[in-house]
Amino acid sequence: MGFSFRVIDNFIDSCDSDYIIDHYRDKLTPSCVIGDTNLRNSDDFYIDDSEIVDKKLSRIISNIKSKISEYSNLPVDNQELLTLIKYSPGQYFKPHLDAFHDYDEFEIEDALGGQRLKTFIICLKSSQSGGETKFDKLNKSVKLSNGQCIWWDHVS
Repeated sequence: MGFSFRVIDNFIDSCDSDYIIDHYRDKLTPSCVIGDTNLRNSDDFYIDDSEIVDKKLSRIISNIKSKISEYSNLPVDNQELLTLIKYSPGQYFKPHLDAFHDYDEFEIEDALGGQRLKTFIICLKSSQSGGETKFDKLNKSVKLSNGQCIWWDHVS
């Protein structure tokens, strides 16, 4: 079976998207990438749901994680922390394999469930221009709209 991706409409509603954006807007910091520091220049924040005190936000994050588990057929306990990523004009994430390459990073993740098997990207706010996820080997790109999600398997 070859590599493929799936797009899901209405994965998250706009009120929940706005709530997440409003809550984390001031917490975003320049992204760190292990290894190649020229790979990405976005802003991000890792959402540790064990630290969330806002009940509405906790419910939203829990619902997202449950949906990811439902679509992936993998337990919530094996999910990495959700990462909120914002790309401003001119920012990017260059082509890459979304997997753990660094030995120390893999050793940490192996204790939590192992190598990445699936990736989910949820669009909280549509971009005016750009904002595509490109799959070079498929010669395809996908531009998500508010509330849509794209996900793919790393092993087929």
